[in-house]
Amino acid sequence: MFFGCRLSFEDMVPLVSGGEELISLIQKAFRLTRYEASLYVALLKGASNPKEASSLSGVPLPRIYDVIRVLESKGFVVSSESWYRPLPPRAVAVAEIARVEGEARSRIRQIMHAAEALESIAGEYAGESEVVNVESLYSAISLVAETISKSAVLIISFFQALTGFVDRFKPLIREASGLGVEVIVAGDVEVDGDNLNIKRVENVAIASDMIATELIVVYVVPDRKSGDVKGIAIRDRGYASKVVKAFKESLKS
Repeated sequence: MFFGCRLSFEDMVPLVSGGEELISLIQKAFRLTRYEASLYVALLKGASNPKEASSLSGVPLPRIYDVIRVLESKGFVVSSESWYRPLPPRAVAVAEIARVEGEARSRIRQIMHAAEALESIAGEYAGESEVVNVESLYSAISLVAETISKSAVLIISFFQALTGFVDRFKPLIREASGLGVEVIVAGDVEVDGDNLNIKRVENVAIASDMIATELIVVYVVPDRKSGDVKGIAIRDRGYASKVVKAFKESLKS
């Protein structure tokens, strides 16, 4: 457990293997250049002057001061009496997470502002029913979100394909909860945090990954090639209502 995040053994492999994998991990996680990541690691290993830092990191000596100043501006190092010292990785992580969360909140505001602007020109789907292919999880979420405001229930059934994407459903669940929609989550998963209003059901026979409201039912299967999901969405009030009713009845037995 690290800052509330669960890491599997596979996630931890790069952390213990060192070398190129470690540098690559740091670059991706902290959005650093190769020189910046290599120099930070060199400082953590004890490089106490520009020459040692250059030797350990592979950063050319003439570039050391430029790169170290960038690391200082990003909060990875601070100047000391002798030269520079690295801030501890966990401290750096806390600051980076704060920055990422700040960016995420700003992006969310931008997305919602854009959506509100687009709503003024968008027309509603007027057809009685449709059957469409689902090419990704985000496509499935969008199709279901389209019907949330006109439904009293949202059901998410985690069987296999969806179990690795639990956190990605939080925005959909928040939207549903905010509209007073009953949210039922079935399967051996935990959807925690953010005080989400969820009815969680474990002991129910689940044979498919499904997202449903009273207007639409989306069935998905794993897409081994892309690591995402694929499936089919059936938008039909009569069919969807029967599926939701049958599912809720099965919870009573």
